[in-house]
Amino acid sequence: MMQTRFGKVVAIISQGDQLSEIMTEVEGRMEKAYVYPQLTGNPQPGETVLLNTTAVRLGLGSGGRHFVQLIVGREQHELDGPGHIMKLRYTPWQLKCQTIDEPGAAGHEALKDGGNLEGMPVVVAELHSQLAPICLMAKEHSSCKIRLVYIMPDWAALPIALSNTVRQLQSQGLIDHTITYGHAFGGDAEAVNIFSALLAARKVFHADVAVVAMGPGIVGTGTKYGFSGIEQGPALDAVALMGGKAIAPLRIGFGDQRERHYGISHHSLTVLAEIVQNKVRVPLPVLSGDKGIVIYSQLTAAGIAEKHHLVEVDATDTLDLMQTRQLNVTTMGRGLRAEPEFFMSAGAAGILAA
Repeated sequence: MMQTRFGKVVAIISQGDQLSEIMTEVEGRMEKAYVYPQLTGNPQPGETVLLNTTAVRLGLGSGGRHFVQLIVGREQHELDGPGHIMKLRYTPWQLKCQTIDEPGAAGHEALKDGGNLEGMPVVVAELHSQLAPICLMAKEHSSCKIRLVYIMPDWAALPIALSNTVRQLQSQGLIDHTITYGHAFGGDAEAVNIFSALLAARKVFHADVAVVAMGPGIVGTGTKYGFSGIEQGPALDAVALMGGKAIAPLRIGFGDQRERHYGISHHSLTVLAEIVQNKVRVPLPVLSGDKGIVIYSQLTAAGIAEKHHLVEVDATDTLDLMQTRQLNVTTMGRGLRAEPEFFMSAGAAGILAA
């Protein structure tokens, strides 16, 4: 079940076509809420809204925001725009969109007979926090100007508008186009699945590099297979099957006190040792001291060093370049100084893709 409450809109904090933020009064408390105008329209001060308050009440990582479900008195909306593919299917919030490959869409002719990725490098990341260093380092280390497409699946947050990181990367020219597939929505183009999304990146947007990474909000249960990042494995296989160069950044960290996430996270070890069926490229950042030894011993013990193609990459400039660009990304609440190896590992994948 979900918890819902009515709230009164007190102020508009920010307003956009895809994401707005408002201040509401809920049961005598002043609380912030996100609005997806594509689903509800934009409320105005004084209006009453129905809020989904579940995540905030549970103390989950939604940034302390509720989500507007409807605006009281404006419950009815009309269809507009082309397309007939539904996302969020068979829920009260199912919405119509035009996917890039459906008849009448701009990419239909280019995609109708399939094709392959022609060796295009595709970085498939586990976490949204890996996106910024991957895109930055791919752009910075390319010998020429490259076109980079970000593909967001439905493994975590569904609206791409929720990501401040994506907006920042787009504004700095580090992402050229976005594609949302599955039930994720709001990209420059919509796609049905990872295969059509990858092919659209190459054949419609003419990408030189693509990055597949979930939106904010990974799910984990503390069990071996119960985490949403395990989808990294089938996605890497999809890239390989379509003739792309599949690159798998390791989730590396030494700031997490949980043993299963020390050095290489058990998430990466599980995906690369057990889930991925094709040989992929695994970039290894150059690390100082004993940390590099820890990483290599973990890869060897898991059989990954033998199963996949390990590539050592000097990504030490990742941290300085992220600071210069003011890409203040965190992973599990820890930033560049607390988890430098995490960001260098992601940056190494971008360099390898360049």
